[in-house]
Amino acid sequence: MKLKNKKLAASRIFNGILLLLLTLALGTYVLAATPNPGHPWAEVGNGDFQVTGATAMRTYTVPDASATLLTTNALVTSAQGGTGNGFTKFSGPTTAEKTFTLPDASATVLTSSAAVTLAQGGTNAAITAVNGGIAYSTASALALSAAGSAGQILQSGGAAVPTWSTATYPATAGTAGNHLVSNGTNFVSAAQMPAFYVGQGVAPTAASVTTNVTNVTYFIYLGKATKAFTSCNAAYRVTTVPAGTLTWAEIGIAKGTPALNAASAMTRLGFADVSGVVTSAVVKKTAITVSSVTIGDDLWFAWGGQYVTTQWQGRATLQDDIQSGVVQQFAGRFSTMGAAAASTLSANTLLPLEVAVSCT
Repeated sequence: MKLKNKKLAASRIFNGILLLLLTLALGTYVLAATPNPGHPWAEVGNGDFQVTGATAMRTYTVPDASATLLTTNALVTSAQGGTGNGFTKFSGPTTAEKTFTLPDASATVLTSSAAVTLAQGGTNAAITAVNGGIAYSTASALALSAAGSAGQILQSGGAAVPTWSTATYPATAGTAGNHLVSNGTNFVSAAQMPAFYVGQGVAPTAASVTTNVTNVTYFIYLGKATKAFTSCNAAYRVTTVPAGTLTWAEIGIAKGTPALNAASAMTRLGFADVSGVVTSAVVKKTAITVSSVTIGDDLWFAWGGQYVTTQWQGRATLQDDIQSGVVQQFAGRFSTMGAAAASTLSANTLLPLEVAVSCT
C-alpha cells in the first residue's frame, strides 16, 4: 500500500512539472515581441486576408517594407506611383488635360528646374531676355550680349564677349555722298570737298575766242557727279559783248550719257539768266541752282544766247577735232529745252567756251 502511494505521488509531481513547463512555454510565445516562429501580433491584426478570383494556386510577392497594397480596381494615385486619371498629366499654367507624344526612342526626361544643356537643345544657362541683345556662344553655354546704342556696329571680341562699337565706325552715314574722314581719334562721316571741273583744256593763246552762233545752246562735258549737288558756281571770261536787241543769254548744268562720236540726250538740271552779266568783257562768276542731281550723273555745262546783231563770245578752249562727243549743241534756248532733248555733235571747227565749275 505504501509503494502504490509513492508511485501516485511521483506521477503527480511529474505532471505538475510538465504543466508548469507548458505554461512557461506558452507565456514565452504570448509575451514575446516577435514570436518565433510567427509574425508580430500587430502585423497579424484581427482581420482575414482573402484572395478571390484565382482559379489555381497563385504566388504574390509583396515588398519587404511598409506599404499600402492596392486592393481595388480604382485608378492608381500619384502618391502610389500612378497618374490618378489613366493617362500622363503634367502640371502647368492650366489644369486642362493635355496629350503629349513621347519619342519612340531612348531619351533623358527632364525632371528638374536645372538649365537644359546644349546637347538637349537648350542654352545650359539661365538667360534673361535683353531687348536688342545678340545671342553668342561661350565655351559651355549660350548667352546674350548687352543692347547697343542705335546706329552702333557689333564688333567681335574673338573668344570674348562681342561688343557694340563706334570706335572705328561712324554711328551714322551722314548726308548722301559723304565719305569717311579721320579726326585723329575716330573715323567720322564728312561732306565731300566741292567737285571741281574744267571743261576740256586750255586753248593755245588768250586770243582764242568761241565761235557761238545765235539761238544755239552748246554743251561741254564736265564729268560725273560725286554727290547730290544743289549748287554750282561757274567761272568764264567774256571776250565779246553782245550788240543789238537781246532775246536771251543763259548758262546752266545738264546731264546726259556721253557716247563716243555720237550725240547725247540732255536733261536740264538748272540754269541762270546772264543777259545782264555778259555786258562787259571780264572774267565772270555765276551761281547756278541745280536739282535732281544723283551720284554718278554725267554732267555738262551749257551756254548760249540770241542777239540780233552780235552774239556774245568767250575765251575758248580746245576744239574737239575728232568729234569725240564731248562737245554737243542744241538748236534753241536752254531754259525751254524739254527733258532728255536730243542734241547733235558740234562741228570739229567749233571753239567751245573755257569754263571751270565748282559744285556743292
